[in-house]
Amino acid sequence: MKEIIDVYDENKQKTGKTILRGKERLQKGEYVLATKAIFVNSKKQILISKRSDAKPKNPGLWEIGAGGCSLTGETSLQAIIREIKEELGLDLNNKKGIFFKGYKDDHIFFDIWLYNIDVKISDLNFSDNEVVDAKWVEIDEYMNLHNQAMLANYKAFEYQDYDKCMKLLFKN
Repeated sequence: MKEIIDVYDENKQKTGKTILRGKERLQKGEYVLATKAIFVNSKKQILISKRSDAKPKNPGLWEIGAGGCSLTGETSLQAIIREIKEELGLDLNNKKGIFFKGYKDDHIFFDIWLYNIDVKISDLNFSDNEVVDAKWVEIDEYMNLHNQAMLANYKAFEYQDYDKCMKLLFKN
């Protein structure tokens, strides 16, 4: 499937330009919008997913939740709902996401969304072959994967983010 993506300027404003994902290079000062989801369950564990070995970027590494690029015309919330459905088989339309943080890295603006959700790993569906496994982990195991260089996209959820997420979700 061809993915057409909006191009943004350095102020995160759409330029009116679009590109075909993976086929066109961004110029200096051009960015795309990508999303990631942080899932925390009632046990205060974090959901991580394992990227397919076939992925060109960070193959076989674990990462926080799932996510991807926003397609033309999508908001970051619409993009994360679509991406999670594609990658994990979860329908987030009736779940309240909390915008957690944003950051810029290389030619990408990342919007990070936070969800409080209890789901069994056996209920996930990895139908698009981008994700091959998932598991719930404690913050210590998450950091251990980071320290062993087995974790992709650490900026999306750094160690200091854990307490802030817990306060947002559990009000304590």
